[in-house]
Amino acid sequence: MADHSGFNSVAYAMLEDITKALGASVESFFGADAQASKLAMTNEMLSLWLSLKSDENRAVILKMVRAAIAAQVD
Repeated sequence: MADHSGFNSVAYAMLEDITKALGASVESFFGADAQASKLAMTNEMLSLWLSLKSDENRAVILKMVRAAIAAQVD
């Protein structure tokens, strides 16, 4: 099993579930290539999300992310 020091067990378990669904390894979330970097950022986002304590804070974050997506230029 990979060393997951620095991650809480809930975040790591969620990461394992995501990697299984993607057919990837946990290790693929970390590394120098662009895909691994994106996956590492996804892991960080999930860890931060799990750290939010209130529904109000989650609603604020969702609103910000939705606005950022809407503002993207293809």
